[in-house]
Amino acid sequence: MEAATAIRAALLIQRWYRQYVARLEMRRRCTWNIFQSIEYAGEQDQIKLYKFFSYLMDHFTPASNESEAPLTLLHARYVLQLLEETWKRLRILPNITHVSTAHAKEITICGDLHGHLEDLLLIFYKNGLPSSERPYIFNGDFVDRGKNSLEILLILFGFLLVYPNDVHLNRGNHEDHMVNIRYGFTKEVLAKYRVHGKRILKLMHKIFSWLPLATVIDHKVLIVHGGISDTTDLKTIDKVDRHKYMSVLRPPKPRSNRANARAEGRRRVRCYTYSGQKTVQRQDIQRRSLDNLPTNEELKRRHKQAEYDQTYEDPNSDSDPEVTETDEKQWKQIVDILWSDPMSQNGCIPNEVRGGGCYWGPDVTEEVLSRHKLHLLIRSHECKQEGYEFCHNNKVLTIFSASNYYDLGSNRGAYIRIGPDLVPHFSQYQASRTCRELTLRQSVGQTEKSALKALREQLFAHKSSLISAYQNCDVNKTGMRPRFIQKWLHPNHI
Repeated sequence: MEAATAIRAALLIQRWYRQYVARLEMRRRCTWNIFQSIEYAGEQDQIKLYKFFSYLMDHFTPASNESEAPLTLLHARYVLQLLEETWKRLRILPNITHVSTAHAKEITICGDLHGHLEDLLLIFYKNGLPSSERPYIFNGDFVDRGKNSLEILLILFGFLLVYPNDVHLNRGNHEDHMVNIRYGFTKEVLAKYRVHGKRILKLMHKIFSWLPLATVIDHKVLIVHGGISDTTDLKTIDKVDRHKYMSVLRPPKPRSNRANARAEGRRRVRCYTYSGQKTVQRQDIQRRSLDNLPTNEELKRRHKQAEYDQTYEDPNSDSDPEVTETDEKQWKQIVDILWSDPMSQNGCIPNEVRGGGCYWGPDVTEEVLSRHKLHLLIRSHECKQEGYEFCHNNKVLTIFSASNYYDLGSNRGAYIRIGPDLVPHFSQYQASRTCRELTLRQSVGQTEKSALKALREQLFAHKSSLISAYQNCDVNKTGMRPRFIQKWLHPNHI
């Protein structure tokens, strides 16, 4: 009798515990969705806000953050000298860098850093500094969002010059001057170097355009920042004149349209820009192959979806060089490898959530890898809670190296070590000691609180639009709105 009672009690406790864990997991997922939705919504607006932020940068002096002790700045003379030498080095590199594990036991691969200097220093502390015995591959998105993007670049460029055959840098979608204006790198440089900031930025933009687009290990492992599409061709990518695309968000203009461009002014095409007034989910997007549409039709379709306003520029401007149809196809190849994300369904569809690149499925992964005789695709571009994630039958691996990306305790960072057997080994970390001391419940609770705060800020920022939308739905003119909306729209709750 006592044994039966004990078993029932154990089963009851086990059921309660599973329910508790399930509730905690649901809170964590909801928190994650809030952060990602806010992040992607911001990316959709980046080109739309280009002129506005350009005006701010030209007419206002960025305020410094006096609450924290700043790092000692390297003199602008040495910054410019370092950047000049980096530019000279990058110009002689191919679009696709080929490296081998034959010269070193392991190659370390790092994902997005986004200005998190503490993560980079922790990686070096745990794994060792770059050297001929310890080569590194950094897979783009070194800048934006974090406070120390410039310091990260200077450190990486320094190691690149000292160990040119052992430090490899791939371009990410944030190595783009239009994205930098939206996400903080431009402001950071101008704040730290008030006199020479614009000169430093101009040289940075040239460097970004010369960064290699991909790295291949032992002819078997492909490393790109974003991903692939059903039209991805490494031979085409290897022949791209990459430095022409200082911003891949501005597609090249066909030569056939040159006469019209002179008549009406050069049009800055805001393709891959989403209006932000409605959210498109992956499952709502019509599935189609990206190579089914001609380039012009593809651009027209995206313009219509984006509901953008055309901006006219001086037709004699050299910012958008005259190009051929081949250049347009090459541009689409670059956009896809910098901006794309994997999805669980088969097929290849436009990435309407981010506003650029595509979503590609397991069938596309299988086809592209087999066509190029590759075994594994390593990419970054997406924050993962554990710092890494496999998908597509373990043939696609996402690595993200910025811990606490959304907020303190929101995610771990990770890096990969690959040896001659080409089996990835992971190292995870939290750059903040405070996070390492938190329990799972405390970590989820703190992240949830930050996510809800960010959501409240978004609701308050769009208060007028929300109220107008509810008034349109209120056919009986009752003036009623959901209680949580009334509460959250109050400034005291922000």
